Amino acid sequence: MNREMIRRVVVALLLGSVMIAVALMQDEPGRAHQAGPPAVLVDFNRDIHPILADKCFVCHGPDATAKKIKLRLDSEAAATADLGRGRRAIVPGQPDKSALIKRITHADDAMRMPPTDSGRTLTKSEIDLLTEWIKQGANWQSHWAFVAPVRPQLPQVKDAFWPKNGIDHFVLARLEREGLQPAPEADRATLLRRVSLDLTGLPPTLEQLDGFLNDESPSAYEKAVDRLLASSRYGERMAFKWLDAARYADTNGYQNDGDRYMWRWRDWVINAFNRNLPFDQFAIEQLAGDLLSKPTLDQRIATAFNRNHRQNSEDGLIPEEYAVEYVVDRVDTTSTVFLGVTMSCARCHTHKYDPFTHKEYYQLYAYFNSVPEDGRGSYHTSQPWIPAPTVEQQERLRQIETDIARTRRRLNVLVSSHQNEERRWARALSSDSASGSLQQWFPAQNLLLRHSLDANAKVELVGRPENRAFAGYELAKPQMDAKQPAAGFRDGSPANVTSPVGKGVVFDGHLFYDAGRIADFDNSDRLVDHHDQFAISAWFYAESENSGAIVTHMQDKPGEKDGSLSKNRGYGLFFNDGKLHWNIVSVWADDSWRVETDPVAIKQWHHVVAIFDGREPYERARIFLDGRKQKLKLNNGRLFRTFSDTSASLRIGGGAGPEYRFKGKLDEVRVYNALPDPEQLAMLSCADSLPSIAAIPEKERTESQQLKLLNAWLDMRAPTRAHETWEQLNGLKRQKAKLEREFPLVMVMEELPTARPAQILLRGLYDSPGEKVTRGLPASLNTENNQPSNRLEFAQWL
Repeated sequence: MNREMIRRVVVALLLGSVMIAVALMQDEPGRAHQAGPPAVLVDFNRDIHPILADKCFVCHGPDATAKKIKLRLDSEAAATADLGRGRRAIVPGQPDKSALIKRITHADDAMRMPPTDSGRTLTKSEIDLLTEWIKQGANWQSHWAFVAPVRPQLPQVKDAFWPKNGIDHFVLARLEREGLQPAPEADRATLLRRVSLDLTGLPPTLEQLDGFLNDESPSAYEKAVDRLLASSRYGERMAFKWLDAARYADTNGYQNDGDRYMWRWRDWVINAFNRNLPFDQFAIEQLAGDLLSKPTLDQRIATAFNRNHRQNSEDGLIPEEYAVEYVVDRVDTTSTVFLGVTMSCARCHTHKYDPFTHKEYYQLYAYFNSVPEDGRGSYHTSQPWIPAPTVEQQERLRQIETDIARTRRRLNVLVSSHQNEERRWARALSSDSASGSLQQWFPAQNLLLRHSLDANAKVELVGRPENRAFAGYELAKPQMDAKQPAAGFRDGSPANVTSPVGKGVVFDGHLFYDAGRIADFDNSDRLVDHHDQFAISAWFYAESENSGAIVTHMQDKPGEKDGSLSKNRGYGLFFNDGKLHWNIVSVWADDSWRVETDPVAIKQWHHVVAIFDGREPYERARIFLDGRKQKLKLNNGRLFRTFSDTSASLRIGGGAGPEYRFKGKLDEVRVYNALPDPEQLAMLSCADSLPSIAAIPEKERTESQQLKLLNAWLDMRAPTRAHETWEQLNGLKRQKAKLEREFPLVMVMEELPTARPAQILLRGLYDSPGEKVTRGLPASLNTENNQPSNRLEFAQWL
């Protein structure tokens, strides 16, 4: 990752013509450096291990026990052990007493090893190497990958003027040993083309080529390299191999291969190279950026590295099985790209060729096992995710937030300057309170429709264009056709009743209001993913613990014999079993988001706001009762597909079957196509009329009362400048919400508050748990014998 290091290596590689020579430096496995017995120190990893692995391990390696073969040559202890009657395969320093040498040099074909019919006969040079190695003491080494590298001395060369750097000494020494001469240095145009393609993936332009050819300074090439390293294309060129290794994809990889927004992580990788991010940070942020103290947006996006795995959303899969597969993928990918080792064998059994046990695999597994994800993924983006705005979107958001703050300050000044006018208006209102005149006001920003539920009233589709259109498309557009009857009350005649906010309607278990095909949220042809946001507000009075449907967008199909809702698709707010139920349903049993409150008092008026936030991974459904957020029981938390039903109507007091017709009273039903903010929630739950609020001394008014009175004045009676500033503030809030809905969502890592237990999985099977394990490192890598306690400490260790 260090740019200066890359620069030096690039210069060395291209000026030294190393590409061919490096290949020459590498011995073929088992090949001697020279004919006949070597005169130099034999290196186990370089010279001996390849011979044993190729010619001997098939019988005398990790599978020897299974083959009932006593001798093993894959470990020093086994190779030097007593085989009986004083025989040892290897006696260090004494090849003439080593059974290995006797057998590989035996004159009798039937006794010689490897057997002549095995196809693995040793060459004379290989026999010489094995003999010399034992003669020199049979020095054993662990696998070269686990040995710390040591900088070697530069070899002596005959042509002392050719090398320009340390690498060139090794290249030339090997060439001279092989009786070869270095290739001529490439011409300058070829050099520039090579380095341009290597560092940016693009050839030089004619202007760049001319500039390089005309630059006669000794540092012309270095300047060209510096220019290429400074190019934004450099990061793209460097990133593509990392993206491949990290299994980057913008689709899920199973069945219909749904889209997802992992390109935000791809951009992070490109930017990491372009800003020369140090490698330790590059590793830590991708493995555990979410666990850093106060992680930035970029650091959280970085953790998408370990969410790049395939996500299965097929019907019929077993979520527990794929939850294991996702963790296994993280272990295997992390060990491959960061540790440079293959851990996957140890998923099922102790590794045969590398020093990793079956248990150690699941100790690593435990670091990645506490992500709050579902084994059954979404067709698109699967939890956990975060909004990941681009740089341009972040700048736009900052500008809007600045404008909101500025406009709010300006509005506060205007309200303060017109305070006397507001008070005169409030006094005029309070003088009407004695007559019982009710003048209600509720927020209309992002209001899609309302029904006052006076006997002769109808659903009002709010006419403001900014409320009807949102995020670049028209939400919940009414779908009227000649066959659809006009909206209105069905199965009875409405009777008015006094409610906290005016006049409501009595629902007798038969009567309901059919508003037509409107407010159909979550149409799959409108969205890349199902991320609608909407809210339902209503006043209700439940006659019994099973009063039924308050507001639904579901077909009026009868349920199953047990009265379940399993056949109904859409959304609905119900009062059943003495509780509020908020159900957003594609398939009732396994593709729905369904919650319920604690018991709610019956035979009294309540206000409810039910919210669905499709951009929230965990708390998609929320309920506010009488202005207070409710603790909810999650009955089902897996919503993968659209819950839209274009054939269903919005119904008040009905829907989901005749058995769910409401029994009680309802008033002031509102549907918003965006999420209400805390101020709007406070005003919606405030039943007090404007005159009654105005009659209360200012210092004694609650916050919701004061907000309701002030906003009503700004909406209906404030001077033009104050009203326009208030409208401007509301418009900016809508712009902000619209922009935030456009942010791409990227899947990231997140940690559960309490670590999820991990167990050894016998043969790697999700349904065969064995011994419980704690987080820990493989002993062969843990030289300091410490055990990182979490994913961040693991990343820092790595």
